[in-house]
Amino acid sequence: MEFFSNSQLIFLSILLFVGGEAFTFMLGLLLMRAKIQHKRAADNQMTDSHSSAHSSDHIELAVVVDHPKDEESKRSDADAGEDLKVRCVKILGYLVICYVLVVHIVSFAVVSIYFILVPSAREVLESKGLGINLFSAFSAVSTFSNSSFMPTNENMMVFKKNSGLLLILIPQVLMGNTLYPVCLRSFIRFMEKMTKRSEFK
Repeated sequence: MEFFSNSQLIFLSILLFVGGEAFTFMLGLLLMRAKIQHKRAADNQMTDSHSSAHSSDHIELAVVVDHPKDEESKRSDADAGEDLKVRCVKILGYLVICYVLVVHIVSFAVVSIYFILVPSAREVLESKGLGINLFSAFSAVSTFSNSSFMPTNENMMVFKKNSGLLLILIPQVLMGNTLYPVCLRSFIRFMEKMTKRSEFK
């Protein structure tokens, strides 16, 4: 790993982020939203063509009891349900983006502060020729995506005397994989209490 240049490490961290669970979940939400909107547009087009064909091709000879209000209310209820579903998927996508950004930024900041405050850990990076910012960013992405890559040949063994760094990275690993659904649901509950919006329910 130490033979990689800075640009190669940045490219590798992008690949790790794209391959992570959170990114694939965001991509799934984007595709789900597009599918719902496409289905809705197709249903509206089919309803419009059906109603125009029905009115032009058929002649009623008997007395017809029409309930336009009932049909309109059913259609408006269905449209409202579809609107709510689209809004829920959209807001969930924004929440996932916010969650991922906040976790990465906080992890980057905490790891950087640790290296600034602990000289022994900083000396390890200097001996390997790694910058604090690059290592902090790479470790934030790597631990969140559970790829277990570090830009050192010995991985985290080189930091065996720096237990504080290990304790900082453990929650990051959990928040990106095992506790990801729990943390995301807690974030949704928090936003529901803060905003009182129906989409969060």
